[in-house]
Amino acid sequence: MRTKKEEILEAAFVVFSEKGYHRATVDEIVNLAATGKGTVYNYFSCKEGLFHAVIENQQDKLCRKLEGLVGRDTSLPTSISDFIRIYLEFLVENSQLWRTMVGDPGAGREKIRRKELIRRRFLRVVSVAEQILEKGQTRGDVQFDDLKLAGRLLVNMIHASALHGEPDEPLDELTEKLTRLYLYGVSSRLT
Repeated sequence: MRTKKEEILEAAFVVFSEKGYHRATVDEIVNLAATGKGTVYNYFSCKEGLFHAVIENQQDKLCRKLEGLVGRDTSLPTSISDFIRIYLEFLVENSQLWRTMVGDPGAGREKIRRKELIRRRFLRVVSVAEQILEKGQTRGDVQFDDLKLAGRLLVNMIHASALHGEPDEPLDELTEKLTRLYLYGVSSRLT
């Protein structure tokens, strides 16, 4: 059973995703969550705080899924493919919310806080990628030494493909392409 706070976060996710930050109202969130305005403000101090909580909640869901990959005993290609698939699915399912967050950065303190949320999300996801690559390096499957760079490249490649790629491309096909590109590059012959 979900708590009232979880119900509010879910309703806020739906409203912010559909309407964006500025067009969404707390009243719409209250109605969708079937609660009172006072209850919302017991958990969240303002609309901006609620928006940030939605972002953090979605981010935590993603990171828990990705972090689950680290403890598995799978090959590097399987781990990378699973990482790509999970992140792509997340970005597609949450595309409107992320476009709102990135495309409408706000002003003043709001802008600074949103930039920090984006940066923290990015670093946490990159950290999981680095851990997967480190496991591969320990097994002799990864020769590249700069795992921070390799992790950032993987995350940025996925992010760009999901948000700026072909909108109708099936995720399974995109996952396979990105996995091959990341692991084997674009060259048919290495020099």
